[in-house]
Amino acid sequence: MIYINEDNDSNDQTMLEELSHYITGASDNTGPFQSFAFQISVVFANKMDEVKSQLTQSIMSNKLVKLGELV
Repeated sequence: MIYINEDNDSNDQTMLEELSHYITGASDNTGPFQSFAFQISVVFANKMDEVKSQLTQSIMSNKLVKLGELV
């Protein structure tokens, strides 16, 4: 079981680390734990790129609509 204290959001790194231990069953400084850390980092990075791309497309669409309204 994992307990997440929502009153303190300054421990996000610790929470992610402990959750990773729970998911992998691996200890600190082990290959499987390190591998999981990098795998999840890549997933987060890809998701951030996807969100950034969607946001950029949305902003550009809105600008084009506004330009069309000005004409």
